[in-house]
Amino acid sequence: MIFRKTPQTKKTIIPATWCEQVTQTLTDHYDSFLKVYDREFNIFAYSHSEEFLLIVSCTTPDNPDHSPSSLFISADLTEKTDASQLMDQLIDVTGIFFDQYFNQEGNWTDFSGKWEKDQFLGLELHYKISRENMLLTIEANRLLGEEF
Repeated sequence: MIFRKTPQTKKTIIPATWCEQVTQTLTDHYDSFLKVYDREFNIFAYSHSEEFLLIVSCTTPDNPDHSPSSLFISADLTEKTDASQLMDQLIDVTGIFFDQYFNQEGNWTDFSGKWEKDQFLGLELHYKISRENMLLTIEANRLLGEEF
């Protein structure tokens, strides 16, 4: 399961157009680093009634043996949540992480599969940084079914 919370409702996949816009924004901003380290971004976003999840993977497209660096950011949803503002804040958090990531020349070593809690501009969020290949996870879930 990719969510931090156990979904009580069916997950919603955030539209591909939004993910493509985020990908383009990050690619434009980090273009020189992506070219130097031969990396690209893959963006995945999901929600269910209690949670919004943004996953940003930095992959090496021409080397399938290279493990990606994947940032998972989760925020709680309530009836009062301004979804647009929340999505913007999560993109800002993504930028802060990748500023640090690329300042280490793409050699980030602080990976953890455990959810960590933090605050950003008054927003409580949870994150984890892993080597998970989301493209493979999505394909495995497609083959095995959503219960896996």
